[in-house]
Amino acid sequence: MKSIVRHTVPFHDCDVMNIVWHGNYVKYLELGRTALAVKMALDWPDVKSLGISMPVVFCQIDYRKSLSYGDEFLIEASWEDFNSPSVVINYKLVSVDSKNVYARGVTKQVYVDVISNQLYFEVPPKIDSILKNLN
Repeated sequence: MKSIVRHTVPFHDCDVMNIVWHGNYVKYLELGRTALAVKMALDWPDVKSLGISMPVVFCQIDYRKSLSYGDEFLIEASWEDFNSPSVVINYKLVSVDSKNVYARGVTKQVYVDVISNQLYFEVPPKIDSILKNLN
């Protein structure tokens, strides 16, 4: 499952060197992850209504080429293994013409029961049912 979001760098995301401040790339990953979650009917309100939360426990970004004010780029997010007890999403930030890769990233999320705050060690049945309907 994959989503693609088109985004333009706003002025307020840039630092004094006129490039995107490194911390804002996490925000860009989140834009991609949210689009993917919405596409899969697993956005935060959907998951919360099932009594599950999915906190991020790992994030890594490999910066390749700086983004600057006004740059248009694509945020590609993909979730490949639906059977894992954790959610690993891979990201790629690329120019609209796909000639430049600005960054690659990965996040890992886990499933947690909202009431007991206990970690799931397998895909929760309610989530598994949604994922099976996507295939």
